[in-house]
Amino acid sequence: MATEYQRRPITAVEFNQMAELGIIGPEERLELLEGEIIVKPPINLPHISSVARLTRLFVMRFGERAVVAPQVSVRLSKTSEPLPDFAILHPRRSPSTNCSVRRPQ
Repeated sequence: MATEYQRRPITAVEFNQMAELGIIGPEERLELLEGEIIVKPPINLPHISSVARLTRLFVMRFGERAVVAPQVSVRLSKTSEPLPDFAILHPRRSPSTNCSVRRPQ
């Protein structure tokens, strides 16, 4: 008879505490989606190039109207902190309330 296990979602606070304690290494590309830790695939050269070009384009186009933040975690809820290629943030909000300090290496 197979044993059924329950999953317990973790919070963004717990996720970041795991990083601070060294349970999650700074080189790991992880994101938290609806309480589950998701391993992101490695970044390759074409991806890096595309993100760099798009970041430059968005910075030039948005100017002072937005903050373009490449490769930073963005807390969306208590249980979701994705790691998008870039985030476009409203400039009047403090980046510290929208983005975590975890950055991929």
